[in-house]
Amino acid sequence: METLCLTIPNRLDEIGPLARGAAAFLESHKVDPDATFAVDLALEEIVSNVIKYGYRDGESDLICVRLEVRPDQIRLEVEDNGPRFNPLELPEPDLDKPVDQRPIGGLGVFLVRKTVDRMEYERLGDRNILRITVVRRHE
Repeated sequence: METLCLTIPNRLDEIGPLARGAAAFLESHKVDPDATFAVDLALEEIVSNVIKYGYRDGESDLICVRLEVRPDQIRLEVEDNGPRFNPLELPEPDLDKPVDQRPIGGLGVFLVRKTVDRMEYERLGDRNILRITVVRRHE
């Protein structure tokens, strides 16, 4: 089991380097393309939501990201100290409604939930911890 731990400032311009580092880590462990895609989508969507909605404008803080490669699965953990927010409590968007009649937001988390194998949320003290599991499909 190999683990990559990264701590980034809560700035949107940090997401690109974070995603590239995660992709290189997954590639070095020969993770299949489907699992890599799912992890990348989850990482970028969840971290961008934490940055956009978890902090007041100009409030500086750190986000901790852990990526663990196991023989059968990839585990992603995103931890922040923003206000309590459990993305699993978001209602699924009504995809039958025309786009212009749907509220803004929620589609990214919906896509993550449909792409990964498991998501778990925990509020531990003043920390939000989101754990995501993606099963590896060996060829």
